[in-house]
Amino acid sequence: MEIPNITNIQRRESTSLGVVYTGRDTLLDSPVNVVRIHPRIMESESFQESLLKWARLNHPHIVKLRDVLVLDGKICLVVDPHPLKTLEHYAMEIGGRLDPEQAISIIEQVCSALAYAHDLGAYHKSPSTDNIYFESGAATLFGFGVAYLSWRGSQTTELAPHYRFFSPEQTRGEIATAATEVYSLASILYRLLTGRAPFESENLTFLIEQTLHVKPHPPTTLVPSLPGELSDVILKGLAKNPEERYGSIAEFVVALESSY
Repeated sequence: MEIPNITNIQRRESTSLGVVYTGRDTLLDSPVNVVRIHPRIMESESFQESLLKWARLNHPHIVKLRDVLVLDGKICLVVDPHPLKTLEHYAMEIGGRLDPEQAISIIEQVCSALAYAHDLGAYHKSPSTDNIYFESGAATLFGFGVAYLSWRGSQTTELAPHYRFFSPEQTRGEIATAATEVYSLASILYRLLTGRAPFESENLTFLIEQTLHVKPHPPTTLVPSLPGELSDVILKGLAKNPEERYGSIAEFVVALESSY
């Protein structure tokens, strides 16, 4: 693949968003990543709006969108380089679970990014352990508003891992709110602390049914050594009714900090 002003292009990985390449921006003399977007995402009516919102974001825990190119009829996103390992990969490498101090530190970093974005009217819509990258203690959130489009409306088995972190209202196709993203954050924290998401299944229909109608087990039933207060905070974040969760990312962070 040839891209104007970018050299040393090498294929890195294939994701639900598209194919990711590494390269070097010759104008800025700096490394970049390039994502060749999957065709089905380009067809979404909200694709352009999502890109515009992502491009406005400038935060240390959000992968920066530098440019959007159209090459041979395909859209390519030029983004700042980010670590090779997703948070999911990192967790699996160290045995599946993180200690509470590290897990909360990671979630607080992501909370910082989301709170900043919410103030600008942007919602990620699908935070997960697969679009949070982690290296040397730093977490960065990728695919703001766009990652969601890669699996929205799809019912394939391959997408079940992403739906693990979807809120009940999202499975019904409702608009994302701050409370929606609190649910995703609580789900991610649950997975980091216990080694599994609140609901796990390769059967997407069954997974959605659980998300909608089944109460998750308290994290302390899986890891008895976890503080009960922390378990309670997570369960409140996982409430089926958005109005029963924390109303903002800031409220969720305050509750987390006082629970551990």
